[in-house]
Amino acid sequence: MRWHSKERAIAGRLIGLTISLALFAVTAYRVDPALLKQTLRRADPVWFLASLGAFGMTTLGMSARWHLVAREAGVVVHAAASWRVCTIGHFFNTVLFGPMGGDTAKTALYHRWFRMPVSKIATACLFDRLLGLAASVLMGLILLGLLMGSEVGSVLNRLEWRLRTPHLLAAATVVFAIVLWKKVAAKPKNSRARLLRRSIAPLWRRLRGQPAFLAKTLALGLGIQLIWCGLLGLNLMAVTHAAIPWTEILWTFPIIGFIASTPLTIAGAGLRETAALFFLGLYAVPAADVAAASLLTLLVYIAWAFFGGWLLWREDRQFRNAPSAALSPRISVIIPTFNEETELAATLDRVQEVPEIQEIVIADGGSVDRTRSIAESRGCSVVASAKGRGAQLRAGSLVAKGEVLLFLHADTWLPCNAGKALLGCLRDRTVVGGAFWKIFRNPPILLQASRFKCASRFYLGRLVLGDQGIFVRRSALASIGGFPNQPLMEEHVLCERLSRVGRLTLAPATVITSERRFHRLGPLRTYLRMWKVTLLFHLGVAPEKLRKIYEGD
Repeated sequence: MRWHSKERAIAGRLIGLTISLALFAVTAYRVDPALLKQTLRRADPVWFLASLGAFGMTTLGMSARWHLVAREAGVVVHAAASWRVCTIGHFFNTVLFGPMGGDTAKTALYHRWFRMPVSKIATACLFDRLLGLAASVLMGLILLGLLMGSEVGSVLNRLEWRLRTPHLLAAATVVFAIVLWKKVAAKPKNSRARLLRRSIAPLWRRLRGQPAFLAKTLALGLGIQLIWCGLLGLNLMAVTHAAIPWTEILWTFPIIGFIASTPLTIAGAGLRETAALFFLGLYAVPAADVAAASLLTLLVYIAWAFFGGWLLWREDRQFRNAPSAALSPRISVIIPTFNEETELAATLDRVQEVPEIQEIVIADGGSVDRTRSIAESRGCSVVASAKGRGAQLRAGSLVAKGEVLLFLHADTWLPCNAGKALLGCLRDRTVVGGAFWKIFRNPPILLQASRFKCASRFYLGRLVLGDQGIFVRRSALASIGGFPNQPLMEEHVLCERLSRVGRLTLAPATVITSERRFHRLGPLRTYLRMWKVTLLFHLGVAPEKLRKIYEGD
């Protein structure tokens, strides 16, 4: 009898569930239920919360790896979307009993929400999964080498398990290797599988020549594996009151985690408990403590699955309520200028190298140098305005024709992939605007952490600055009354108003801006003045007075 792929998947999940239940039965046989219940009651919530937070770090690692793979596969949206989809993927991994079900759901959601081609999404999912398996195999080989080349404790020597333990670890590594080989080398069974093979081959050929990419993704995979291993240790700290030789048993946690991650059970349930009872039992760790810690670790997985389910419900509601938008909207760049002849030409050169940009509008505040003639010679539209960045950007936005408006400083250089990254973000219909990552051209030491500052400013304060290149949907800008017409802090007001009608994001591209505004006072004094002005702004000081403070009038 020939089984279809769907029937094989269901059979595989049932087999995994059966193995998990059987191993749970073995654990229950070895542990006194009353003692286990008592141990769980005395669990320290602080350590359990620490394990919940640690698992949250793995979702960041998984989303970072997925983001890198999606960028290379041409299906990247933005970092926040990567994290949300990977967290939702954990929910599907749990309820559908395995990563394949989670990847199928992730593909469907990506296609539905972001209108990406199914073949590209499925290719990225498969490649991401293979990188995860490769990291697991690599971790198993590292542990095997360390174990065979060093002493692991007097208990192993006394019980003469020194050879058997490497063999057990080697068997788990072989299982992973077989799964990885079957993923890569198995003969396609249908047209969909052949399509995936045809699409993943060119992606692999391109990426295997990028050692930095492979190193980053494998490092992320190893980090995820190590944190998963540490979850059991954190939960053991939560439940145990026994004197445990932590320095001697640390080596057991990676092995337990590695064995639990082999694709034999559902989310490692049962296999984790059995392996923990064996290895930690070698050091006389109470069986009830081990079982309780294992159950708390499983609870962490389930708790994050519930969070992923809630996130799915919230995101689906957001997308159902979001307005429809064009897949490839026209982009208009608006540049405010005042005597910018030394900077404008280089900036326009880079803007015109971005193929997705159809229009450049120069909003001039009364320049008396060659700024206007440089702009007109490059085919830009020029609009006159009162001096002041807010007034100029508002004037430029009123004449621009694109569905997306990109507000750019005259000394900020766009990368060639800026348009593609911007349009990728706007595939998320809940996003109304955002900006790019930023670095300085010739930064002194105090300006070299600009990417970190962009991230902290955005993720903690939902704020982007003008020298990052702010982009906005025209419809969203119109709904908040247009660009704020004020002499200073216009970005703060714009971000605050846009956040009320939709989401902001950081596009996966980096602009390069000038550090010239730091020359007069130096980086430290300039930053102090910026912080002072920001504080006074939030205290309600008038924008005109803030401008005088900022400019030193």
